[in-house]
Amino acid sequence: MRIIAGKYKGLRFLPFQSKEIRPTTDKSKEAIFTYLENNYNIEDCSCLDYFAGSGTVSVEFLSRGAKSLVSLDRGKESIHYLLSLKKQLQDVSNWEILQQDVQKFNLKQDLTSYDIIFADPPYNMSSIHSFVSFISNNMSNTACFIIEHKIEIRFASPYLKETKNYGKSAFSIFNKES
Repeated sequence: MRIIAGKYKGLRFLPFQSKEIRPTTDKSKEAIFTYLENNYNIEDCSCLDYFAGSGTVSVEFLSRGAKSLVSLDRGKESIHYLLSLKKQLQDVSNWEILQQDVQKFNLKQDLTSYDIIFADPPYNMSSIHSFVSFISNNMSNTACFIIEHKIEIRFASPYLKETKNYGKSAFSIFNKES
């Protein structure tokens, strides 16, 4: 894993090895973070990384100075890996790592407290449409929600602003502001 920009630019971490993890590519990360930096001051943002997996997006948020970050994953191996990354970075008291199922988290969390929400769920997630609907309907009016998914998936939402394709992956961007 390589960090593209910011405080940790150029840092490399041993990749997290798992058949269930599909890390976001450097090219895709660069495009998404360019979009975010053109539309948000990440240093003023509270961020949420659903399905954090290998932490590649989480560490990129931290590197770019996110005010706070919550990384959420249900896998024990992912959580242990994220905690090891946090230990390596040392000065990241603004990073909370939670091992929890997404649905349980959503039932007790106020999503309006996040400015940027990123999700990279498993490509075979059967409830992806209801997940997207729940997040986009419950996020704050000024928040940005980005989800990585298979290019074949299409969302019908009044909050969908655009979908960008990168290879076999697509990123759909949701925002309530017109």
